[in-house]
Amino acid sequence: MFTFRFPKFSTSSLYDPVLTGLNAAAESSNSSTTTGPGTTSAGPGTTSAGPGATSAGPGVTSEGGGTITTSLPATSAAPPTVITGDFSFTVDNCTSFIGQNSARDAISSGLASTLGVSSDYIQTALGCTARRLASAVVPARHLSEAVKATYTITMPSSDSVGSGSAISSVQSKMKVGMEAVLTQAIQSALTDAGVTVAITVTAIAEPTITGAPPTTTTALTEDTPNATSRTKVDIMGQSGKFTVYDERSGKGSGIQLTMDALREVDADGNSVGASGSVKHSINTFAAQDFSIADAEDVTLGNRQVPALKISFSSSISTIGKIKVDTYVIGKSGLLGPPGEEWAVLPGDLKWSIELSEWNWCGCSKGQTTEEGAFVDLDISVKGLGTAQANTGSNKSLSLGGGVNLELSSQTYTDGAWVSMPEGYPKIVMQGSSTIFTFRFPKFSTSSLYDPVLTGLNAAAESSDSSTTTGPGTTSAGPGTTSEGPGVTSEGGGTITTSLPATSAAPPTVITGDFSFTVDNCTSFIGQNSARDAISSGLATTLGVSSDYIQTALGCTARRLASAVVPARHLSEAVKATYTITMPSSDSVGSGSAISSVQSKMKVGMEAVLTQAIQSALTDAGVTVAITVTAIAEPTITGAPPTTTTALTEDLYGSAQKGASMLLAAVVAMAMTALA
Repeated sequence: MFTFRFPKFSTSSLYDPVLTGLNAAAESSNSSTTTGPGTTSAGPGTTSAGPGATSAGPGVTSEGGGTITTSLPATSAAPPTVITGDFSFTVDNCTSFIGQNSARDAISSGLASTLGVSSDYIQTALGCTARRLASAVVPARHLSEAVKATYTITMPSSDSVGSGSAISSVQSKMKVGMEAVLTQAIQSALTDAGVTVAITVTAIAEPTITGAPPTTTTALTEDTPNATSRTKVDIMGQSGKFTVYDERSGKGSGIQLTMDALREVDADGNSVGASGSVKHSINTFAAQDFSIADAEDVTLGNRQVPALKISFSSSISTIGKIKVDTYVIGKSGLLGPPGEEWAVLPGDLKWSIELSEWNWCGCSKGQTTEEGAFVDLDISVKGLGTAQANTGSNKSLSLGGGVNLELSSQTYTDGAWVSMPEGYPKIVMQGSSTIFTFRFPKFSTSSLYDPVLTGLNAAAESSDSSTTTGPGTTSAGPGTTSEGPGVTSEGGGTITTSLPATSAAPPTVITGDFSFTVDNCTSFIGQNSARDAISSGLATTLGVSSDYIQTALGCTARRLASAVVPARHLSEAVKATYTITMPSSDSVGSGSAISSVQSKMKVGMEAVLTQAIQSALTDAGVTVAITVTAIAEPTITGAPPTTTTALTEDLYGSAQKGASMLLAAVVAMAMTALA
């Protein structure tokens, strides 16, 4: 679970992460971005013009777009969904407590609040069990008493969507590790009911579910000739939970992201507005009604990275609004906040979280006025394995299966990038799930957070992409044009990057990597000027324009220091992955680039590449010594056909040479005659 802390804002606050690596073995196909008349803004550095998708009405049938999970309607008198379970908590006097109807009703209310289920569907029975030592909420040396609460949730078969949400919520909330969340919800319900009893939930048993409704997943995919690369976003029910996966591997191999809880907190991190009629916190998103927008084509960042976007949003009680934008990347590029940019590939997922229209707490609690300063958002991410830090920091984590979550410590708040407080994003590991807390600062208009999932399509080949900004206007991608929307959808959900290819020849794409050492990897790769210098040095070595080169840097294992660092100091290894994309229109340049890469990017050329990069770093004012230690063999795709051109002299040179030979012959004949 991730907890995101949003700062206090006036209008909105947005956080914007990315998932990568979902399509590690996939080849990306041609991607086209279309923007119609009437440009709108979808976030910092994101431009979207008329929607790239059209909607014909509600439903889940589609010719493009994504995937959504819906419950099948009941066709007969199907049995209800019944969820049973129990949990234990302590009070000062069990017998007195369970004898109060208001207390029993408050237990049901707190459980309903936690699970996002109507209390009308919940029946609760309470019983006293053995005594235990008092917790901190009762006087010292006093024995608190244990209460066992048994609950039954009966969801009618006619409410299949609600049943699905209830099941999802029970599975995520009624488990070990969620005692504090349930304690807070029940304590709040008791306070609202006027019951002045302190409780502590001590144990939660695994629930039993019977009569669960069947579900069906409708894939919203395009019917394209090349459907080898499919990243899907499956938005489940009303919970705001979504799963990202490669359709070829199946949903079970995907990454699941769940919005667990949201809290408005004061400057010290204490929850505010937890009591009263208007709550400034949500213990579960399971019952949140999210509206799913139609898919649309957009471009991201200053480098105009095309993507397919789908959004879903929900109102948070009467205090504000939350929106999640997901973007399936159509072309490689760099995205992210200043100084924290990530390299993205086709099939990667960039996603953003935005808070807006917030009514900040200036709430009264007794004689105290509570003042909201931040919003904390908890998000749990479940991958293919235990999350592990990639670089020793909390900004890049491996989720297993080649998928990485790239985080930022900045939010885009009221039109400016603002750093989160120290210690955020906060990360807690719980088995295969990781809980992130993102802290959003107080804002006037909005606050946005902007992470990325990478590695979903790590082996993909970059293809032509085009952005159309109006009738007859084409820009950004060589060789490809688009005359209309890229997708048509009748329902929200999952989007795919596969779009129809045009007849234009594919570009020549050269990919490879090399390793080098520096004194401090994390510091080095965090500098934009250093990253640009790597591309510049590579361009100089190969004789290729740096405009055609994209480079991504990452830290790897330590190695012994080379001669460029002090003795006995351990230098750190950096891996540079590069992509050179030569447009199909430049066949001569492509041939030259291929020849240069084959002769330069190989074992034995480390010193040459070191010198070129070191020179570029010096020119950029970066005082870091590097040593290239290894160069991997590059991969070349889409190479242009080669022709052999006879190397002849120009006409003037040929004529001049012919005249000279003729003159020599005449002179020779004259000399012979005179002799």
